[in-house]
Amino acid sequence: MTHHLRCLTRPGVPVVWMLLACSAPTPPREFSTELVSKAGGFSISADPVLDVASTVGSQTLVSDVTDATRLVDGRIAVTDRFGERVVLIDSTGKLDRYLGRAGSGPGEFRSVEWIGLCGPGALHVWDFMASRLSTIDTAGRPIAQRSFGTRPFVFACNRTGRLALLYAPPLSSDGDAHPTLSAGSLILGPSGDTTGSLGTVKVGSTKLLGATAVLAMSDEWIVYGDGESERLEIRDFTGKRLREIETGVPRRKPTEANLDAGIEARMEMVARSDKDSIVRRLLRERIPVADRLPAYQSAMVDEHQNIWLVTSARGDGVTELRVLPTTDREPATLRLAGDVKVFEVRNGFLLGRRTDSTGVPHLVVYRVGG
Repeated sequence: MTHHLRCLTRPGVPVVWMLLACSAPTPPREFSTELVSKAGGFSISADPVLDVASTVGSQTLVSDVTDATRLVDGRIAVTDRFGERVVLIDSTGKLDRYLGRAGSGPGEFRSVEWIGLCGPGALHVWDFMASRLSTIDTAGRPIAQRSFGTRPFVFACNRTGRLALLYAPPLSSDGDAHPTLSAGSLILGPSGDTTGSLGTVKVGSTKLLGATAVLAMSDEWIVYGDGESERLEIRDFTGKRLREIETGVPRRKPTEANLDAGIEARMEMVARSDKDSIVRRLLRERIPVADRLPAYQSAMVDEHQNIWLVTSARGDGVTELRVLPTTDREPATLRLAGDVKVFEVRNGFLLGRRTDSTGVPHLVVYRVGG
């Protein structure tokens, strides 16, 4: 699965906005239910089979839902960029327990942003503020921790314990205010040893609605895409390019709704105040808008090695997924109502996040077939 960390070092965010605090959730959007959810032998339930609000009454499970992964026993581990621990939710949506606590020692966190089930019972947790990757078991006991010389920007792992990452790009010094950004990469084996690299690759654009690289892993290979191309690259665990896959997803011009949603996405990264209207105006006036939307926004690989791409953009009002089988089956396009940020597609379930009409983020789980 692919996840882009949302604060500070993210392509597409000018430095002046990077230095401000992260804040409010996405504004509410209406959700239509009259959508096709079956195609090419694949299907997604029209409604979530589990819908957990981050705040229920006076109880706040998480301030925001930034990532989630489903454990083999059906529990779901959820991260919160404002939190200092991992939240475990049982299969009925109730709080099971917390993993970790505030601090800088083993099994302690300051701001958890990404989580992956990377091996039997092993959770990898990225702590943005501590700039550290911790490995814990499903009871919260520390197994290992690791720091990197350069801060990572995108993570992906598989269930055999392998991990791939893209580093955050360096600031441009060539005079181009909005360049296409490139950065290094790293591939780690199950024991944490370095097995290879993708090399220096494109990781994104600083333009509003610009492309951002995606990364995903199966048990046999790595998926990389720069978002600017309509193709994906399949790499082995040394980083060697094996082949390319056509996504069949043409890039399209952004709509006004996409632009509004893109500005709101930037607003999530700045401190809210009575100057919000001024900030929105400056974003619109000073940051160039990409001519075309990325071909895809994120990528996942399921247990059958089918590649799932989110091909819709914020503001579309629907979430469109393109399924690329690695067998002889035909690709399929599926849709979910509303703007859903997809975290994972695996073992018959899709995990994601949506925001309700009151601005409260929800963890949503859909049944997947095929």
